[in-house]
Amino acid sequence: MVERRGEYRPSQEQESLYLYLNPETLLSQEEKDWLAQASIAHLSPLWLEKPRDTRLYGGAEDVVMNTLNGLAQFNIKDQELFGNPKDKILEERLPNFHVHYPPYVEYRTSDLYDTLQLDSSKARDLERQYVFFSYQEIFRRKHWLTVVHDHTNYGKDLAYWVSQYIPIVRTEHGPLVPPDNSPVDAAHLELFKEAKNLWFIAISESQFAQMSDLPWIGIVHNGIDPADFEFSGEKKGDYLLYMGRIAKAKSPDRAIKVAKALNTKLILAGHVEQTPESIAYFKNEIKPELNNKIMHIAGVSKEVRKELYRDARCVLVLGEWQEPFGLVSAEAMMSGTPVVGFNRGAIPEVVKNGVTGYVVDTEDGAIDATAEVLKGKINPWECRKRAELYFSLDVMVAKLVKIYREVRRRFDGESQETGRISFDMMEVDEETSRP
Repeated sequence: MVERRGEYRPSQEQESLYLYLNPETLLSQEEKDWLAQASIAHLSPLWLEKPRDTRLYGGAEDVVMNTLNGLAQFNIKDQELFGNPKDKILEERLPNFHVHYPPYVEYRTSDLYDTLQLDSSKARDLERQYVFFSYQEIFRRKHWLTVVHDHTNYGKDLAYWVSQYIPIVRTEHGPLVPPDNSPVDAAHLELFKEAKNLWFIAISESQFAQMSDLPWIGIVHNGIDPADFEFSGEKKGDYLLYMGRIAKAKSPDRAIKVAKALNTKLILAGHVEQTPESIAYFKNEIKPELNNKIMHIAGVSKEVRKELYRDARCVLVLGEWQEPFGLVSAEAMMSGTPVVGFNRGAIPEVVKNGVTGYVVDTEDGAIDATAEVLKGKINPWECRKRAELYFSLDVMVAKLVKIYREVRRRFDGESQETGRISFDMMEVDEETSRP
């Protein structure tokens, strides 16, 4: 058993981050007492370290980081993270926290994110080795771990077997079915419909509906840390914003079309995905459009990201694929910035049409909706309220705690419940208003 190093207490600044939400009300005292005796193991995607200044793709890693921080704030007994070697620094920042990664020299000397971008075959081999190492270590700790939370692509198979000895939950971070997931991977998921002691967490109702007969335990929207963003009720910028990797699936070219139609400045903030297809897409479709009104910023730091979201008039989310969740939309709303997004995937769950932005079906609809935003039709306070009440770090973590506790009770035979659990008990006051 690991030694407990004392309790984490949020600073006064952290406690005053929320304008609408009181995190203390999200868990009952019984749930807090249970968490104070719980040890959770997390399997994170391997490719990016959790604490980092420059925003790369890494949405799943960001969610894992917020989960770790949130559980620490709720005073969990112990957390064990399997992840990137650079995550080791977190042992100095979080109490009762330990990091594990494969001992092989390649994991310490390679740029794992570059490997993922440039050599998919090698990346698959590295991830499989990492997952195998992680589940070996988890099996060794099975008698004192409470629950395992797996965020990896290749952990399902080993999780199926290890779940005989310890309850395991898996968050699926990507699309489940073609065309955005491969037919082979979709067929592989089908094998887990009858899994016991292995439960799945969806990040949206849209994702859940893609394969509703998996053993889902709950739907937990991704949660973001309000400390990473700065709210502003007055938009001081004169620009529209696209935030995310430059790739065809994300369609920043559509954002360019909207900006040109409205004769408005646009900032494209994000790195060019280092695949041959995305490099060619940037060269042929994006770069020729860049000028003093259409600008590209690569490698956005946290502080720059915070300022861009805060001051933007509107954030455009017009990608081709079915967004499993859409962190950019939640991040924009946390900053008080409206979103115009396509009616695809989880976008209609995140963006409340006509309240925090507009959900549209066509490029012409996006142009008209963005024009409405520029007229001031969306209240920034409503954007912030929705982000806090539904997509904040503490709400996500409170739901996860309820899931961890319930799957442990089912594993121990203390609960006869089956299927998804409800979060109806987490009441929020949507009537609270601001000017």
